[in-house]
Amino acid sequence: MDDEAAATVAVISVGTSAEPVLQAVTGLAGAATRVWLVYGRALDRQDRAPIDVARTARQRAVELGLQVQEREAGEPEMLDACVKVFTEIIEQESAARCIRVDFTGGTKVMSAAAVHAALSAAYTGELLLTYVGGRERGADGRVLSRAMSQRVSSAAGARFRECLRLVRAGRYREASGVASLLPERGHSAYLTAMVGALCAWDDFHFAEARDCLSRQRSATVAFADDPDLAGLAALAGRLANVAGPLAELVAALRARENGKKAQREPWEHMALLAAETLENGQRRADEGRCTDSVLRAYRAVEVSVQGALLQRGLDPWAMDWNLLGPAQCEQVRCRLGMQDLPRKLALHQGRMVLQVLGLTLPDELQKRLQTVQQRRNSCYLEHGYQQIDMGAADTALEDATAMSELLLGADVRTQRANVRHTLG
Repeated sequence: MDDEAAATVAVISVGTSAEPVLQAVTGLAGAATRVWLVYGRALDRQDRAPIDVARTARQRAVELGLQVQEREAGEPEMLDACVKVFTEIIEQESAARCIRVDFTGGTKVMSAAAVHAALSAAYTGELLLTYVGGRERGADGRVLSRAMSQRVSSAAGARFRECLRLVRAGRYREASGVASLLPERGHSAYLTAMVGALCAWDDFHFAEARDCLSRQRSATVAFADDPDLAGLAALAGRLANVAGPLAELVAALRARENGKKAQREPWEHMALLAAETLENGQRRADEGRCTDSVLRAYRAVEVSVQGALLQRGLDPWAMDWNLLGPAQCEQVRCRLGMQDLPRKLALHQGRMVLQVLGLTLPDELQKRLQTVQQRRNSCYLEHGYQQIDMGAADTALEDATAMSELLLGADVRTQRANVRHTLG
């Protein structure tokens, strides 16, 4: 028996019918070393006790040279209790290279529990689901012995499809939990890596996302025509083109915020950062997290004001008023209603400086900005207790896009399309 077979464990649910269980055990010859027989407590009106079927299956397994362990499901009609039994076995065998879970026998609840435990347990080895069935049945409704055959499918396939579904829905954190159970090779390894990159991107950790996308560059090319992963590969390629500029820009902004200067300060990419902030807000709206969406719309306007100042040689975190003439400084004082000019510029203060420099939002956009600010300030994550609905979130994102375009003098809508997380 080779090393892989020696590391394979089978878990078989056992009911009152011996033939399918014996067939499942027989199919393990040369393919496994150890088998668990999980039988339910005998119920009323059963023609044969499951423990007797397990005894017969044990004898067959021993004849095949298999190690046998047995476990009774004391409540075979209770789903939670059965899930607990199968989960404990799978977790106990977590060092196995492969686990085969056969859910043919036992109560319907036991079968459901076996599959659920297999798909949800924290096991990352090869996981196979097997079932003994057939088309021909006797008068009692059971499959005839001569028609029995075993069907085998990979549980990793079900997990893979569920993970990909969550990614397509933009539910990256949920996808991350499923991805952690996928095998670390091939399609699954690439999907897992991309989930990690998208989670990092979604949290504005662009350097981490950039590095991950870079490590997967060759795989991204290889999966470009894959029927399952082509959309994700296309997204990875598109994001890889802008991950570097975003990472470099955020590093420069962080340096300025900390009173330092980066070697390169690519303020020309501020429109890209505003666009990504807006797309992040759109993803939150798509998740139904409308308050988070409006907060990001407000943040996009703030990013745009900071970008407009930086592009004019002004530092919003350490404003040097000597860069403005005395008359301009006086105008700012009047607009802010204060004698001492601030060292650090918030959104409103930054806008007043830009107005003095000739960059003014039209009246209509100023009213829309006030609406965005009011919704942001009154929501339960800021200063109030208001809930924000989808219509308000959509309006805030649209208004913030228009404001960002005017403040930065750039086509932010096109930039948003460039960073949109669509998989086709």
